[in-house]
Amino acid sequence: MGKNIEKRQQLMELVDAGCGPMEISRRLNIYRSLAIEWRLLYLRRGEEEFMQIMNQHIVSSKIKQEVVRAHLENGASINSLSMEYGLSWSGIKKWVDKVKAEGYDALIDSAYGRPKGKTAPKKERPIPPKLLEENRKLKIELELVKTENALLKKVKALVEERDARLRKIGQELSKN
Repeated sequence: MGKNIEKRQQLMELVDAGCGPMEISRRLNIYRSLAIEWRLLYLRRGEEEFMQIMNQHIVSSKIKQEVVRAHLENGASINSLSMEYGLSWSGIKKWVDKVKAEGYDALIDSAYGRPKGKTAPKKERPIPPKLLEENRKLKIELELVKTENALLKKVKALVEERDARLRKIGQELSKN
């Protein structure tokens, strides 16, 4: 079991035993604000919803709409909703602004991440002048080596041709 899940289970036991946020914070070695937030969430929602909400990484559109409605229609503060649902204040604020601009349909789930098959455009980085100069020198050197190699192949072919001619007429081959 994960360390965070164990802490949440310990928190529920401590809350059920009547411990306050300071005691929970001290015993679980967590920030007092986190102890307050988790304690309120557990007391308001119960064990099942507390564990479920704490395990959510992606918030469904149903929860988003519920939170925004509670703020816009019932006047609940974003801070209290943040604590009650275990969500970030900034996330709730973004949803509220989105609903004000586009309506509740803007919160309907859509695909997450970058669309399939599309990649981010590659940024052209300037090549440092030092590397450009080194590259130019290496290209010149490569051309020289290629030319030298071709010349040596040609000389070897000429020597082999001469040796073959000399063998044919029966003369001794040169040792050079």
